[in-house]
Amino acid sequence: MAAFGTGALLAVGGSNSPEGEGPFPTDGLVPPLAPLSDYGWLVGLLSAMLVHWALGRFLPDPGQRAAEEEAAGRPRLLNPRRVPGRRAVVPPRGALFVPGFRTADVGEQ
Repeated sequence: MAAFGTGALLAVGGSNSPEGEGPFPTDGLVPPLAPLSDYGWLVGLLSAMLVHWALGRFLPDPGQRAAEEEAAGRPRLLNPRRVPGRRAVVPPRGALFVPGFRTADVGEQ
């Protein structure tokens, strides 16, 4: 979201329109960005790529924490909503999922 927001701001920020002819102010939405308005798509793309790279490079990886917890001996559930010891209910192939449906109910009909 940060990369998209940065790219969109820089791409559209300098856009300007002649007096009374378009949706943008004559000075541009952000006047210092007016020189970039002719290359808005390129500026937006490159800035979004740069922000995306920087966030991926300098923010911690979520998988890193899971690996550290596993190395410390703490068990990690693949699906935190799944209760250990309880079988998952899988609807038959091609069937629509119906809440409250249990596979044990099929044999009782």
